[in-house]
Amino acid sequence: MKKLNLIILISVIILAVAALILLIYYISANKEKVKEENEKKKIIYNLSTSPDTEVADVTNVTENTQLPEEKLMACTKIGCETGSIYVGSINSDKYYACDCHYANRINPENIICFRSDEEALAQNRIKSEC
Repeated sequence: MKKLNLIILISVIILAVAALILLIYYISANKEKVKEENEKKKIIYNLSTSPDTEVADVTNVTENTQLPEEKLMACTKIGCETGSIYVGSINSDKYYACDCHYANRINPENIICFRSDEEALAQNRIKSEC
């Protein structure tokens, strides 16, 4: 009877270890998947502003399209400098497109502006979709 209990205990331990290994593998694979998705979502912006231009030339290099002027102006309307395309709050880890309705809810004294996804991600911000 003791042998049977010992065999059952060893089997349970082996199954638990196998389950733990699978869980660790799943978590690491999921992290890689999230990282790959973030890399795909990254948009490279060519920000070129000069003192005599009112709107930055923001070009999506991966799709070769230009952001609408309304989106660019939305940031300046809420207090960001020309060339900003995202906004967040100093009290949150999320950031939004300036024309997002959540962006308009941020108190002006808490606004932080970003010129690119990379700039926001470098500050450990999480992109929020509207």
